Amino acid sequence: MENLNKILSRYLVKAIEGDEYDSESERTAKIGYSLQKIIDDIEKFFIIILISIVFDTTKEALVCMLVISLTRKFMGGMHMTTWFGCTMMTTMVYSLAIIGGKIFHFSLLMQSASILLCVLMVILYAPLPSEQRPKYIGKKRINIKIRCIAGLMVSAVLSVIMKSYSSTITCILLLEIIEAILVVCKKSILPDIKKGGEKNVW
Repeated sequence: MENLNKILSRYLVKAIEGDEYDSESERTAKIGYSLQKIIDDIEKFFIIILISIVFDTTKEALVCMLVISLTRKFMGGMHMTTWFGCTMMTTMVYSLAIIGGKIFHFSLLMQSASILLCVLMVILYAPLPSEQRPKYIGKKRINIKIRCIAGLMVSAVLSVIMKSYSSTITCILLLEIIEAILVVCKKSILPDIKKGGEKNVW
């Protein structure tokens, strides 16, 4: 499925760039990556919604989607190497957040701590390094950090307004914190050995 999505995104990139299309340029890689992510996300959206309808957790799933769209796409995180692996991991994250939100009832202190810890992780590490994601530097990197922090502030407001789902939101943020810590630890233990290696060709 990921090959089909990449082929589709490549055609879209060619249509967008026209005569300026260059399969090895950084700009083309960024556009192609973004388009492929959009296609992947649309597919996962329908899968998650179908599963949530079966288990009558559609509202919780939509809350998770909202928070993730406000935070993780800017924060970054672990990426599976296959479409199937990524879809399974996404389904597991949603399941853990929804189940955790029903089992645990986090205090306001815990909710605030999760927000503050997320902000700290964003300031220090966002966007997290990934082989699939182009590297961002300078103003672009700062803008991503600002957007992620803004998303976290919106998530904090949602926790106050939507008290019934505040624990679900906190679970999502805690899972993002755990993911960020794992990525940072992996990066420090296993430094990038592909320096000067393959480019993300589109």
